Amino acid sequence: MMTRMNENQLFQAALGLQSPWLVDRCTFEQSASRLDIHLDFPRGSVFCCPVCGVHCKAYDTDQLTWRHLNFFQHQTFLHARTPRVKCSPRGRFLGQTRQRFYTAVRGTGADAGEVDAGAGDRPPVGEHDTAIWRIVHQYVDSARARADHSAVTQVGIDETASRRGQKYVSLFVDLEQRKVLFATPGKDASTVAAFADDLTAHGGDPAAITEVSADMSQAFFNGVTANLPEAAVTFDKFHVVSVVNNAVEQVRRLEGKSHPELSGTRYVWLKNPENLTEKQQNQLDAFDLVGCHLKTARAYQIRWIDKYERVLSLDNTNTSIATPVAIALDTEEQFVMHADKWDKETAHLSSTAQIMGHPNFQAILLMGDKVIPFMLRDLEKNRRMWFSALTYLTGENPVSAKDSGKMDKMIRAWTAWGKQRGLI
Repeated sequence: MMTRMNENQLFQAALGLQSPWLVDRCTFEQSASRLDIHLDFPRGSVFCCPVCGVHCKAYDTDQLTWRHLNFFQHQTFLHARTPRVKCSPRGRFLGQTRQRFYTAVRGTGADAGEVDAGAGDRPPVGEHDTAIWRIVHQYVDSARARADHSAVTQVGIDETASRRGQKYVSLFVDLEQRKVLFATPGKDASTVAAFADDLTAHGGDPAAITEVSADMSQAFFNGVTANLPEAAVTFDKFHVVSVVNNAVEQVRRLEGKSHPELSGTRYVWLKNPENLTEKQQNQLDAFDLVGCHLKTARAYQIRWIDKYERVLSLDNTNTSIATPVAIALDTEEQFVMHADKWDKETAHLSSTAQIMGHPNFQAILLMGDKVIPFMLRDLEKNRRMWFSALTYLTGENPVSAKDSGKMDKMIRAWTAWGKQRGLI
């Protein structure tokens, strides 16, 4: 059975007030589109001290006003004489004494941490977004000041775009408690250093971090190595699978030049078997994975070995060389693949450091002296700049000082050196 209420009882119930608080009176000014709700408490009421928790009588009050959410389209204000109790000079009603708004965010279906105050769909308070952001910052800063990170040992790292134009924010998450620990602009190694400083400021210890899960960003990897010395890095599954699939696709494209039957079969090799369409399943069956000698088929099978436990060949320069490429292709094919990509992606560069530091160039160096014959033949045929790589791998330099910088003579010197040793 519904209970009939007057306007004071209605607003008291709607505001969720508990004894001794009550709605004393309400006034509405139609011309100003304004509703004022006056709160009060009976004489002799006792209140819980916000410091020690003891119930005490009030010895003084302070008349305050808060801006509330709109009542329909009308601005709404709460007025109350907030009590000061004897055992503490800071007894206050409903949070901070000088807070301008009471619940400008609560009650809109979003909490203070979820509201997009910069968007067009603002909470219906009729206030500028900067005023609402002040409330958000107040709650966030207050919560951050109380945060205790002393028990944090497992951290997840990821970046997300904060706005268009390559603006990024890096997020650091406690994987055990599943909560955000820290967020900072950027996505380079300095973000990990900033996190380590913040962790220390909140009682944590960077050396206590034993596990970090991140994407395959070299910047994050370097940052973790430098600032979280005891952490073992685990690449998250999404990025690992992506690298493996890209490697399989690389093999298919290279082999497709001489095997036209691979044309149009990209997703045959990239989809999980249970997700293949009937047509794709028939295409896959037609290749006879066990009996055929296609390198794409070999890469496809490697893709499933030990559920990606062998998917990466890591070095301290680059983390994007996938095993399916290394196993499915022979040494010369690997060299050609890396050389072509290196040449294409550095053609516009003038910095020697950037050219020689390119991941594919470094991958070729990691292949060792077995690529020297391929370099010499490529130098003679395509005139690519392998001079520094050859010197690094062989420990020799047949180019005389007077010929240094003269392309034709440098090529002739190296090809002659190679022919003397039976390499070309």
